[in-house]
Amino acid sequence: MLVADLMTRNVAVCHSGEPLLRAAQHIQERDCSWVPVVDDGHRVLGGVDDRTVCVSIFRTGGDISTITVNSVMHDVPQVHRGSSLTDVGKAMRGAHRSVVAVVDSNERLVGVLSLSDLAREAWSSDTADEEHLNTTDIAYLLAVLARERHPLDLEESIG
Repeated sequence: MLVADLMTRNVAVCHSGEPLLRAAQHIQERDCSWVPVVDDGHRVLGGVDDRTVCVSIFRTGGDISTITVNSVMHDVPQVHRGSSLTDVGKAMRGAHRSVVAVVDSNERLVGVLSLSDLAREAWSSDTADEEHLNTTDIAYLLAVLARERHPLDLEESIG
């Protein structure tokens, strides 16, 4: 299975100079956790997630009207639509992100793929070959991502 088989194609995007409020609207309207930020050629510059929006609201006392997307966007790993799901897992793990932007051969955004998409696929076809991610792969990826966000060492606290 390839990225193109699972990716979400109709993706809301923001441009770097747009207000952060626009990214927040996309996140709310699409019920998603992040929005890719693209240039005029539809090439990925980064992303804005729901956490970034929340932190920005907190830091400004609720007024994000003057914040632009480019001032708070973060890097987003990219994969090509012909990539394998294993490649996606590696990209997520390497970037400590639960999403990837999917690009075409001209590096233009054509879709997105999330850890949730991978988990649904792994659950529906739990196989033990190297061509597919399985539920063990997803559990490992989730653990790596969670550990990066929460540096508490559980082994030390248990022992």
